[in-house]
Amino acid sequence: MVAAAYSTSLTPSIIALSIAVLGVFSMMGPFWSMPTSLLSGTAAAVGIAVINSIGNLGGFVGPYVIGLVRTSTGQFKGGLLLVSACLAVGGCLVLSVKVQNRTANSS
Repeated sequence: MVAAAYSTSLTPSIIALSIAVLGVFSMMGPFWSMPTSLLSGTAAAVGIAVINSIGNLGGFVGPYVIGLVRTSTGQFKGGLLLVSACLAVGGCLVLSVKVQNRTANSS
């Protein structure tokens, strides 16, 4: 997304955004499997519901904030940089989660 923000031509922007979208969609499967691997039972259902609620809130707030940034600066660069920063922070948070192996006692 940073490459798309600083690109001045249409073709490199589309290529950069396509690579960014590819990266975002490729993490969806592993991301949605995390609540059930970290939590069990009702807690896993609540975890999935909280993630879904925050995602829906982001779907509402994100375009609004990007529109505000574009209105104040006159270009999409700031909005793309804001989205890329949010993706980077979210990726670092996910990478910081430690998954413990749950092995069944076979004694």
